[in-house]
Amino acid sequence: AAAVTLFKAAVFGSTGAIGKDVVKSLSDSEKWSEIFVFVRKPTEKSQFGCENESKISIKVIDFENLKETLPSSALDGINGIFYCLGTTRKDARSDEKFVRIDKGYLEEISPLCKEAGISHFSLVSSMGACSTSMFLYTKTKGQCEDIVRNSNFSSASIWRPGLLDRGDKMRFKEKIFAYVSKPLPTEKIAKAMVIDAEKKLLNESKETDVYGNEDVFKIVA
Repeated sequence: AAAVTLFKAAVFGSTGAIGKDVVKSLSDSEKWSEIFVFVRKPTEKSQFGCENESKISIKVIDFENLKETLPSSALDGINGIFYCLGTTRKDARSDEKFVRIDKGYLEEISPLCKEAGISHFSLVSSMGACSTSMFLYTKTKGQCEDIVRNSNFSSASIWRPGLLDRGDKMRFKEKIFAYVSKPLPTEKIAKAMVIDAEKKLLNESKETDVYGNEDVFKIVA
């Protein structure tokens, strides 16, 4: 039998709904041998609900001091980045803090990934993301997309989920909109991100793609 190509992944933002499901999808796939989960504070592997916890390595870093705590050597040998890190204006409690977390961290992490020779970068953005938007949230998400595009990874995927189904963690507005629109379960976008990364890495793709909710349903169909 032909040898299976094994990849190594790094996940940022693993404690959020999508990030958690990305870790689980990666561990469920036989194509990934190691998953490095970069977190702000020590995290139990059990929270990801994975059968194969031995693939997971938890790495604690200081996002306010990335130069010291995340040398590009920490990313050596990694093939794919899954960047699910993000907050909301409400949770961040100020416009400045929101921009710092959503855009500032990515501005520092993206060049480190490029320096480490990472082939594929997968970014969770947002529906309506546009760097010239008049709204802070969609403008910042658009600027994040531009950072990834301008980093010139061999391949990249930008995910623009609309309404998300986070299960018990659905926000109040999401519950209201769920009555009129088909929400996207977070495990589906996570699975699509992993399937897409595997295809791009196996085919040594040079594409940068943008996906919305409908694309996700097609990928995991």
